[in-house]
Amino acid sequence: MKKKNLFLIIGIILFLGLMILVKIKDNFYIDLMVSKFITGFKSKQLTIFFRWITKLGSFKMGLIVCFIILLFSYQSYFGFIYIIIIKVINYLIKILINRARPNLEKALLLKESSFPSSHATIAVTVYGLLIYIIYKRVSNNFLKLVLIIILSLIILLIGVSRIYLDVHYFTDILGGYLLGIIYLIVITNYLILKDNKVKIRTK
Repeated sequence: MKKKNLFLIIGIILFLGLMILVKIKDNFYIDLMVSKFITGFKSKQLTIFFRWITKLGSFKMGLIVCFIILLFSYQSYFGFIYIIIIKVINYLIKILINRARPNLEKALLLKESSFPSSHATIAVTVYGLLIYIIYKRVSNNFLKLVLIIILSLIILLIGVSRIYLDVHYFTDILGGYLLGIIYLIVITNYLILKDNKVKIRTK
């Protein structure tokens, strides 16, 4: 079995396992502990920072990043289709699991249920896609490393921001990350980003 197929299968098994657990149990001790730890650092400045960071994982920002990718890759216009599909699949899973948000007041404003986190899914899929392209196409090793670290921190901070702002549980974020990894494996290995099909504009 090819390594990419193995990773995909493991990702799917882990996500389905977590989804079943959340559907059955709903609340976990680790959710409480992680939320208590992160919200323990609350401050006015940090709240402003995380409100800005969380916008980077929104559906609109995902579309913007896909447009930026489009500027460098002739075939990346399919990214717009994928991110819409991702949004639809996440929405359907949310309906199936129907998990309540940690904060009732914010739940009424957000309307969608809690699991999985769409922001976490979009963060891994979109910024992970950028990491993949940078890894494959940037020749300067120092620049490559810096960009990958920055994008990885963005992915991590988007997940933290959702817990800090009390709109998701830790397991919502974990589910979103797992789903994002699954999407990323499919996109980079089976769809538009095979090395023999991608063309990067150089002019």
